[in-house]
Amino acid sequence: MAREPSRGVSRGEPVTVNPSKVLGGALLAACLCLSSCSPAPPPALRVAAIAWPGYEPLFVAEAAGYLPPEQIQVVEQPAASDVMHLLRNRTVEAGYLTLDEALTLISQGLELNIVLIADRSRGADAVLVRPPRETLADLKGARVGVENTAVGALMLAEALAHAGLGPTDIRMGFYPVNQHERAYLDDEVDALVTFEPVRSKLLAAGARQVFDSSRIPNRILDVLAVRRDVAAAQAARLRTLITAHFRALEGLHDEAATAVIARHWHIPASQVADRFLGLELLGREDNRRLLEGTPSPLELNARRLAEVMRGYQLLPGVLQVSGLADPSHLPTD
Repeated sequence: MAREPSRGVSRGEPVTVNPSKVLGGALLAACLCLSSCSPAPPPALRVAAIAWPGYEPLFVAEAAGYLPPEQIQVVEQPAASDVMHLLRNRTVEAGYLTLDEALTLISQGLELNIVLIADRSRGADAVLVRPPRETLADLKGARVGVENTAVGALMLAEALAHAGLGPTDIRMGFYPVNQHERAYLDDEVDALVTFEPVRSKLLAAGARQVFDSSRIPNRILDVLAVRRDVAAAQAARLRTLITAHFRALEGLHDEAATAVIARHWHIPASQVADRFLGLELLGREDNRRLLEGTPSPLELNARRLAEVMRGYQLLPGVLQVSGLADPSHLPTD
């Protein structure tokens, strides 16, 4: 909500001052001066996010009343590109993004810190092949479909590395995710880098899984990024937000939380658990392990991801990731 401009003091006609009231007036003026000179609290911390299973603790926390609305406002968006746009334009102070999306914004000149890791892919992203291919080595000479994104590039690069192959050993084609199922069923590809729910559909259609993100833990991450220029002023509210995220996470399987998620996704409560398959939501201790240290494990992973993104021309030039992780807002208890 936009803040209303403060009203100026109107000027009236000259008045005669009663000397007996000078002391009282001086005391009142001093009190008003102290009040007006005190720093005003920062505006509400605005946090943008899309509907994604790893971000559900945010929405559950909001529904449960863990986020004081005068301090923290959740700004739900239809697509990750919209979250990036709001951060880029400084319309919001923080946003839930994939790590590669955060790196993209940094490459465009926006200074960000990662203050929370929401989740990591543990099988939700996969490489599938068409029989009679059965192994990673069978990717050699294959027509491989992949989405032109950093996650797609990272999954393909890691799969090829595990197979002892390189990009020149395959015939690569770019397909947006809404064309993955059709490309496989129409025999346009021999292999596909994809993710849920397409993964499950194609496995049911006879595809073989030869690689998945559980073999590269901590590579594909969803994070909470905050603009560096406001992080210090919003430190208390960031702590409140992150504490609420963990509180909601700890009760995410409760009946009340399941009902919130089901309403949010417009699905029956019985289907909520399936939305989290192949995804590991990270708690306090995992966040400390990944965000602390010089360099932190997060920064090492970001460096590797940035190299892959540059190799696929998804990032221009060398990206500085030192100081990217900021664990200072994590709750201590």
